Amino acid sequence: MKKSLIALAVASAVAAPAAFAATSNVDVYGIFGASVDIVDRDDTLQEDEFRVSSTASRIGFKGAEDLGGGLSAIWQVETGLDVDVGGNTWATRNTFVGLSSKTLGTARIGRYDTAYKMATGRYDVFSDTLGDYNTIMGSVNANTGVFDLRETNSISYETPEFSGFKVMGSYGQRNEAGATLVDPSLWSLAAVYANGPLSVVAAYEKHTDENFAFSTTADTSDATAWKLGAGYVFGNTRLAAIYERIKADDFFGVDLERDAWYLSLAHQMGNITLKAAYAKADETDVSGFGGVDDAADSWTLGVDYALSKRTMAYALYTALDNDTNANYRIGGNGTNGAFNPGFGNDPSGLSLGVKHSF
Repeated sequence: MKKSLIALAVASAVAAPAAFAATSNVDVYGIFGASVDIVDRDDTLQEDEFRVSSTASRIGFKGAEDLGGGLSAIWQVETGLDVDVGGNTWATRNTFVGLSSKTLGTARIGRYDTAYKMATGRYDVFSDTLGDYNTIMGSVNANTGVFDLRETNSISYETPEFSGFKVMGSYGQRNEAGATLVDPSLWSLAAVYANGPLSVVAAYEKHTDENFAFSTTADTSDATAWKLGAGYVFGNTRLAAIYERIKADDFFGVDLERDAWYLSLAHQMGNITLKAAYAKADETDVSGFGGVDDAADSWTLGVDYALSKRTMAYALYTALDNDTNANYRIGGNGTNGAFNPGFGNDPSGLSLGVKHSF
């Protein structure tokens, strides 16, 4: 009798996890990455800096349940990890619940990357490092990545792919509790074509009742951005280019506009990948009366070495040139945030790092 009970208990313990896994399809994934950064601030009032950074490290859990008829329930919880100092807050990254259909597309509710952000992310060859393209792209002076967001309180939709073409859309309600007199919100749209060696993207995003300083003028009330991008792969070489325009109006009715460009190159030779990128932000045009001496440009050179399919070591050097009234920043994706060089200063940095994906 006792042997039968023990056998039944063991069978139940083995069968229950198997049944759970079969219905939920839970996957665990992530990236552990860290770098050693040495940065010259180009500022006599601030010392150069040596730091250890956690480069967008993360761990995630995701799953899906087949509901029949090609429809699935999907969910994901992703948390950033501070590999250098330890800790982080739960569900800080893409976290959502939604429905996915092979014929109708995918809808998500929660915290998720905007369509504008996802459209050109593939072209950033130094993503999540000291040379990330958000030094210039999607940024307005000290406002790093203001048009490259992971939006909270958001709804997103993505069509199925049709011969490599798909459309994405996002809406974020930033004042869902009605706690302020203004009503900030965000709309984001993107169209992506990727088929064979060629990819082409177009994206648009609008922020209503935004509150960030655009260039050297007063805070803005509304802001929009659009960009076009293209990439091409031939052999072991990848090329990409992006053009972006950000426009805003401030509380005094002054129109503001700035254009930016980004070029990237990656060439693989066995385990080694050589990479280069250049970005330039033009001067802000104020109501058609010309610039305000706040242009900036950056360039980055680097090399990746694949130690295995999941582990990579890398080295890069990046430099930023700010005009007199410019305060663009490097290193926005490190645990300690971006280096603030101060207006007109030209920071540069060397970064040595390692990443492990699972």
